[in-house]
Amino acid sequence: MTGKKSIDPVTYEVIRNKIHAIGEDQRITLVQMSGSPIITDAFDFNNGLYLPETGDSLEIGLRFTPHADSLASLVRSISTTCAENPGIEEDDQFFCNDPWMGLIHQSDVAIAKPIFYKGELVLWSAITAHQIDMGGPVLGSWNVDAQDVFQEAVPMPPFKLVERGKLRKDLWQLLMAHTRFPFLVGLDMKAFIGANNVAARRVVEMIERYGLETVKMAFQEMLSETERKMRARLLEIPDGTYRVRIYYDHDGLQNILIKTMLTVTKKADQLIFDFTGTSKQAKGLINNTEASTRGAVGAATVGSVCWDIPWTGGVVPCLKIIAPKGTTTNVEFPGGTGGAPIMQQFVSTAAAIFAYSSVVSHKRLELFFLFLRERSVVQPG
Repeated sequence: MTGKKSIDPVTYEVIRNKIHAIGEDQRITLVQMSGSPIITDAFDFNNGLYLPETGDSLEIGLRFTPHADSLASLVRSISTTCAENPGIEEDDQFFCNDPWMGLIHQSDVAIAKPIFYKGELVLWSAITAHQIDMGGPVLGSWNVDAQDVFQEAVPMPPFKLVERGKLRKDLWQLLMAHTRFPFLVGLDMKAFIGANNVAARRVVEMIERYGLETVKMAFQEMLSETERKMRARLLEIPDGTYRVRIYYDHDGLQNILIKTMLTVTKKADQLIFDFTGTSKQAKGLINNTEASTRGAVGAATVGSVCWDIPWTGGVVPCLKIIAPKGTTTNVEFPGGTGGAPIMQQFVSTAAAIFAYSSVVSHKRLELFFLFLRERSVVQPG
């Protein structure tokens, strides 16, 4: 552990596991309050705690992992767009379903709450989940005939839904007017708010017990530990360049061949994911925003190489992601995004996983040949 001051290992482990427990409290509260089968049965959601401004995740949840980076992007967006007007105050909560602000598509709704301790913003609690209907011309909000985002559910940038602990009735009514199922969506929104409140209380209790300075050191060490272990793992793997191409043949409007091109370069302790060569953004609803593509790579990363490494935002500094604007991996407004989770987002995740299979196969072959060599040694007697 570096720096003039450090946290002792025992306290660090206690706080690290406490963060995990708070995340589980979030999840349990959400599931118990929600009446939506998307959350209670399909588990198409994620939740977590994020550092202010940077949005670094202290834990990438075990639910739908691409959502974790979505929430990190959302926290950064709120910190940038809402700091001055309307301002970020204690007990506020912010709603958003805008893919260009961090979500995958408009049906993925998020609510984020700043957590203050004695007037200082120390963390964000955030939750996102797919909703059964967020408006638009088609039931379920997936309009396969959409030619741009204006023919889908309305993307709403971050706004303050809860102001100093009180639900904004005018904005609540606006949200409920957008959905065909206000009784389900409304219950989920209140479950988000309740789960964020539970997480905030647990964080404050933790700080009061261990002290703000100690807790902050633990937060930074959580990220540093993941980064150190991730870089060490990458150094075990030979340098190289790996390419993946995946095609699909429809954009929701027409039969058209769409290419996802991914070149992964592993150099020392860094991986570069370059989607240059991917098709231009489609007219249909299939496109990813940059945040969605980052979520795809992040999900592939933690699942492929971090099996024994803590899943935190510490993996991010080890990755460089290049997604050229105006392609299906970085759509420019107002391109359609409604079908991204089952199309370009899914394909981007698959491409990253396929690339990882080539990257890590070298290490696996090395271990395999070492195993054979050891077994081939003639034993005495």
